[in-house]
Amino acid sequence: MTNAAISPITIAQGSARPEWNSARLAFGLLVGAFALAFHGSAVTMSMIWLSSSVYHHGMFVAPISAWLILRRKDWRVAAPVADYLGVAVLAAAAVAQLIAQASGVDLIGHASLVIAIIGAVITAFGRALAARWAFPLAFLFFMVPFGEEATPILQGWASSAIAAALNFSGVETARDGFMLTTSAGRFEVAASCAGLRFLLASAMISLLIAHLAFTDWRKRAACVAFALTAAIFANWLRAYLIVLAATITDRRIGVGPEHVILGWIFYSALIVGLIALARRHADRNFSPAHAAQAATPRQAAKAATPLGLMLIAAAALFSGAALSTNSARAEFTAPLGLHAEGFINTGASALWQAYAPNADEISTNKYLSEEAVVIASIARFTHDRKGAEIGGIDTRAADGDQWRRVSVSSTRMSVNGVARHVRVERLEDPAGRKIDVVALAYLGGKTYASSAALKFAIGARKLAGRTTEGGVIFVAAEESENVDAEDSLRQFLAGMELIDASRSSTPDQD
Repeated sequence: MTNAAISPITIAQGSARPEWNSARLAFGLLVGAFALAFHGSAVTMSMIWLSSSVYHHGMFVAPISAWLILRRKDWRVAAPVADYLGVAVLAAAAVAQLIAQASGVDLIGHASLVIAIIGAVITAFGRALAARWAFPLAFLFFMVPFGEEATPILQGWASSAIAAALNFSGVETARDGFMLTTSAGRFEVAASCAGLRFLLASAMISLLIAHLAFTDWRKRAACVAFALTAAIFANWLRAYLIVLAATITDRRIGVGPEHVILGWIFYSALIVGLIALARRHADRNFSPAHAAQAATPRQAAKAATPLGLMLIAAAALFSGAALSTNSARAEFTAPLGLHAEGFINTGASALWQAYAPNADEISTNKYLSEEAVVIASIARFTHDRKGAEIGGIDTRAADGDQWRRVSVSSTRMSVNGVARHVRVERLEDPAGRKIDVVALAYLGGKTYASSAALKFAIGARKLAGRTTEGGVIFVAAEESENVDAEDSLRQFLAGMELIDASRSSTPDQD
């Protein structure tokens, strides 16, 4: 082997082998310790991979990343060097895990597992080798289930595109949010049909193909951009053909197993076409073994791995102690109600109630003014905890059965005199009645329109040992020919006050 083929971290193969065995053992111990210490995040992430078809690809990410590293055969020419920098990365992962446990944001906890793996690689193998493995390590973030927040946007795009295509084809189609109406009846562009599954899997595979086939960043960017665009259009075409077939055949075709089969056909064709294009235009002289050169690493003490293990143990103990302060169930200290200027509370409403099966208390009342009628549903929690998170996915406006979400929009409204960006969900029941709903959370004397701000506020209060009594306020207004639901919501929210008898002042806005 010539000197040109050897990186600056090269040493003799014979002396490298024992150090590689020690490094692998250290890496396994660090990753295993972190996963054991914070097993909750590892379990929830694995369960999402298994239960959600959107994230099935997560199961294959780690094996692919390992293959990308092994194919470089760095163990033939390089030696691992323990590095304290990895301990700092492990510390950052532990802090992120603590924040995730306190706030209940699984996304942060899942991402911290990937950060911990990267930290373990640096600790056990050194920053020089980690730099050579930068793409495989970054690729690990595809293990994290993310992107669910984009589903309503993708649903809106898909429903608009499908309706336009159907009308262009001569099939008269009326669109109402995510609902499409043709001569064969109504069709819902459901969350599972939004295209997130296509988009995430295509992003992962296209990045892998671009990395393997090209060295020029412009070619790589073009490959990924083409794949993402094709994934969106392929999903629209699939949904369009299903609705078209169901309409033409009066639902004899398009509502059975062919619905799923057509999706797999389109997705497979997309991936095969992408691979064929990449092979045709690939950089022929690309050699992964020499794609990147690493700087000579600075020797670090072998104590890096034991220090990393002690840090993980300390972080696990600290997180348990810090979060135990709010583990006990509390009791409500006072009744809670709403007041809005110009509106009168007329008592319970039978039309609609928010879906909050894990709330400790839920109350729903109708409010009347001279010009508007609104319904306010308050889901209260004595404290935020696992399975009963304030603002969690199990507390929502639509139950998915009696009421279904048909559209989502964002607008600015005044909430007790403070302009806020709020999300307006339109729901519909089987009778065709429609309501618009705005959700605001409250905690510690403040109200929140942002779920991210709420979660971090919950985490901060837990870590400070303070109580987390709070809840979610859902305000709904019915849409009709003579009444604009959004106008009714604006009137109510502009003068809305949260009345808590245990506090002497009106809650602040945040």
